[in-house]
Amino acid sequence: GCRTAPDAGTRSRPAGSEVEEVAAAQVPRRVVEVGVVRRVEDVEEQVERLRLRRPQAIAEPHVELHEVGPARAAVPAVVLHGDDGVSLKNDEPGNASYYYSYTRMPTEGRVSVGDVTYLVRGNSWMDREWSSSALGKEQLGWDWFALQLSNGHELMYYRFRRADNAPDRFSYGAVVLPGGYVSRFGFDQVELDVLDTWVSPGSGVIYPSAWRLRVPEYELDISIRPALADQELDLSFRYWEGAVEFDGTFGASNVGGRGYVELTGYGTDSAPRTR
Repeated sequence: GCRTAPDAGTRSRPAGSEVEEVAAAQVPRRVVEVGVVRRVEDVEEQVERLRLRRPQAIAEPHVELHEVGPARAAVPAVVLHGDDGVSLKNDEPGNASYYYSYTRMPTEGRVSVGDVTYLVRGNSWMDREWSSSALGKEQLGWDWFALQLSNGHELMYYRFRRADNAPDRFSYGAVVLPGGYVSRFGFDQVELDVLDTWVSPGSGVIYPSAWRLRVPEYELDISIRPALADQELDLSFRYWEGAVEFDGTFGASNVGGRGYVELTGYGTDSAPRTR
């Protein structure tokens, strides 16, 4: 699917919402055949404007956002995750996905609530991942982090959790440097500690609600916390997904920023089999 976060756009729709594509620009893209693997080399298909509507009796929000075009801002580099865009999920044959990101897309638009309209500007993170495979039998769910650092770097990390709550060896991360250079790291190069939990008043499910994330190789040490505790969604399955804030250090410098976190597999009806 296609996900957009954290400052603008939408990664998943709340129940009852409707997403309408408006003035979508379909620019041809070039796909290269590499054996049995199809790799997106130039990803240029862009939706220029999204409109999110959530019908409600009171203060129905209305969102219009679009990417700032190349004439007004630098085109962000595409990040291909895994092996040139192919992201393995476990040892079972076929359990992989195609996965790429635009980690810092200049975005502007309007958010209207009732009679009040706000002009907004920020940087979006767009993910696109597609797959027909399933998680492995020993993989209960994932903790996924997408973080935009104040020093111009970005970090993506997903941890597959096993039955003993240990990180699966197919967990994966990447640091994106200014200019688009990507440095990837494995599950044994990151330390992720849960500092707090939150109990959903609706489902009773206990979710992690604060983390300390460290990547010693990059001298990265940050504390992450939700912008709002209650961001649980009950759609085709129940999970937690939403905005986070963080601060800490990167090398000898202080850093902060905003991002997005997705938590699945916490609870009996919270175990998706595909990512």
